[in-house]
Amino acid sequence: MQTYRTDNDGKYIVSLPLKENIQLGNPIQIAKKRLDSLWKRVNNDSSIANLYCNFMKEYEELGHMQKKDNSDNVKYVMPHHRVYRADSSTTKLRVVFDTSAASTSCVSLNKCLLKGGVVQDYLFSILLRFRKHKVVFTADVKKTYRQIWVNPDQCNFQCILWENRSCEEPSLYKLLTVTYGTKSAPYLATRVLNQFATDERKKFPLASAVSLKDFYIDDVLSGADNVSSALKLQQELISRLKAGGMELHKWCANIEILLENVPTEDQGYQFGDSDKDTVKTLGLRWTQKKIASITL
Repeated sequence: MQTYRTDNDGKYIVSLPLKENIQLGNPIQIAKKRLDSLWKRVNNDSSIANLYCNFMKEYEELGHMQKKDNSDNVKYVMPHHRVYRADSSTTKLRVVFDTSAASTSCVSLNKCLLKGGVVQDYLFSILLRFRKHKVVFTADVKKTYRQIWVNPDQCNFQCILWENRSCEEPSLYKLLTVTYGTKSAPYLATRVLNQFATDERKKFPLASAVSLKDFYIDDVLSGADNVSSALKLQQELISRLKAGGMELHKWCANIEILLENVPTEDQGYQFGDSDKDTVKTLGLRWTQKKIASITL
């Protein structure tokens, strides 16, 4: 049975890999208590409260969550909390949805989901190939999970309670895209990237090969033997992901020309920045020289 399809914009719509005969209890009251507790904490820091509200506002404005008119057919309600990283160059505060929170039946959404298998190459193999290229680049997919829609019939398993301020009555929303924190999210994202390669192999042969062997989750580490080949690969990869509704950002390269056509806000490194001579990728640092040097 096919568990995915694409919409008119080329974005993928996937089904959650739910186990059979799942029994989720009433989760709303637990989520309400967690939301009340959240506001008691963040109201002591207006900057954190504003970041939280802005994150959720963007989530809704991008069409990634939708308000429900009523509680009909709600299958599960996810509590949520913040993860704050002051040193982040992109999103300092991210809202994380707790899909391991137990409902009244003591069962969580994650207990009802299958994890899925590993469909990408080993990280060690990816790094070895990366080191062999004379011209290298790295990037990652922007908001990966949220570029993949969930089957509309299953979105009621991804409901949340939200209010802009603690004085408001909370409303029910449903999340429409793959949700960070769900057990199956890494599998669904990597499986979609692999499907990119299969579906458009003839039109994007170079990008298809990279999608299959040079991605680790949503990070790409790839390159070529010369600048012209690397540029061709880069442009084809950008075009293929764009056709599937995805964008690459945090671009880094050991040759400056590879970053010339990348918007400044999508660059993870700028040549001439004397304060930043190394880049961190997947927990490792590499130096932008003629031949990349990787250190632990």
